[in-house]
Amino acid sequence: MSEAGTWVGRALIHIADKGWTGVDLFFVLSGFLITRILLDARTATNYFRVFYARRILRIFPIYYLSLIFFFWILPFLAHHSTFFYLHRIGEFSPYEQLWYWFNLVNFRTAFYPLLIPVVSHYWTLSIEEQFYAVWPAIVRLCTPRQLAIICSSVITAVFVLRQIPAFLAINAVYDNFLYRLTPFRVDSLLFGALVALLFYQSEFTAAQRQRLFRAAIVIFLLALAVLLCFVSPDPAQGHYSFTLLAILYSALLVACLTGTSVACIFRFAPLRTFGKYSYSMYIFHSLVFRWGSIFIAHFTGPKLFPKHGYGSTVIQAAVLILLCLGVARISWLLIEEPTLRLKKYFRYVELPN
Repeated sequence: MSEAGTWVGRALIHIADKGWTGVDLFFVLSGFLITRILLDARTATNYFRVFYARRILRIFPIYYLSLIFFFWILPFLAHHSTFFYLHRIGEFSPYEQLWYWFNLVNFRTAFYPLLIPVVSHYWTLSIEEQFYAVWPAIVRLCTPRQLAIICSSVITAVFVLRQIPAFLAINAVYDNFLYRLTPFRVDSLLFGALVALLFYQSEFTAAQRQRLFRAAIVIFLLALAVLLCFVSPDPAQGHYSFTLLAILYSALLVACLTGTSVACIFRFAPLRTFGKYSYSMYIFHSLVFRWGSIFIAHFTGPKLFPKHGYGSTVIQAAVLILLCLGVARISWLLIEEPTLRLKKYFRYVELPN
């Protein structure tokens, strides 16, 4: 029996089909966390310097080291190793590399998403970096009420942009056009920002928190039902689903912030471990999955569980995830943790009262 022919296999395929929606969760969480940081520090005298220094320390070291590894070291290894020669990721011109070095890769991969498959996923980081370039100044200059109006207006404008026939026609040819370009994806970040504004300097009573929690659960379930029943799982058809996903994950975030029972689930130790190493896993997972699957394919073939064809897929996925976690742990110890210690030299300074 084929893996897809079993109910477990079908379930796994169904879950895998929805994996791309994690991008929207990432954007909502990023918009929430960054906006909360900026709101708390908006009166600091060294607001911009500290924010950008801390962001650079968090993101740039491992990101640029990965580019050096992918673009410079791997091609060198390919000339001196049979394995790297047979399973190389390619050698690319300075023009193609520049999109990555300047955090503009989402504009390139919107039209050629798999030009460099092993680093194609960096487009999400590019959108985040472009958001950082603009959002801190807006938060600094505007009141919370003005920020809420800006967020709501831009979210509405982005939704309308994704419905314009000319853009839909381009998306019919380049099916990542709406998926990867910043003007069509910034709304998810701003949904997260709205959640941060909702809780900024707000003291909710127990009854109010309970009402917020119930409303968030209802909105979450309604958005989930619509997504499952009426929206295509293909991100190329996401001109509706992007908004629904942002609503879905924003509601889940509000539920976590107001409901202890939901929050406890996400405090589960293994999930916190994945959260700690999530950035390294994001950076390296494509390469680990590519080469790791080559190595372990000889040990986890379908014959391993002859009566359960899905067994080999489950085992291979588990091994690859653990391998990716191991690589992330090494990256954390050697690169991220030492770099993040430097954040102590960049702290916000408030004006004396």
